[in-house]
Amino acid sequence: MVKRAIFLVFALTGTFLAFYLSTNGSSGYSSFGNSVGEWINEAIFSSNLTKAEVSALSTFGGKGFGHVLLYLLTGLFYDLFLRTFKGLKHEKVILMGIGLVIATGGELTQLFVASRHATFMDVIINFSSFMSVPTIGALLRRTN
Repeated sequence: MVKRAIFLVFALTGTFLAFYLSTNGSSGYSSFGNSVGEWINEAIFSSNLTKAEVSALSTFGGKGFGHVLLYLLTGLFYDLFLRTFKGLKHEKVILMGIGLVIATGGELTQLFVASRHATFMDVIINFSSFMSVPTIGALLRRTN
């Protein structure tokens, strides 16, 4: 019962962050992404990359955190939460529904923020990230 509550708290925290970060202006992502891009340029490429290449890395840093890592962890905790219910039928369908609502909702929220814009590709990235760990876990459990 305690594990269930902990998993739910982390899952809801991820959901809150997904929606909250969707309401922030894009400057927060760009500054985080710029930091990642500049760090990679210095640490790996000895500051030899052009501004365009650092900009590409900056986009990767912002998207990697905002779309991949956050949704990946949120999906993991929703999966762990749902697995605490013994005998729950259609667990993956429920999980897919939750993931679709969060992935789509996070992007739709951006329609109401002046400096943000929603894209269908981001919904796909969000949902794919959300479902990646539960899907890999289910495949691994199935092969054992």
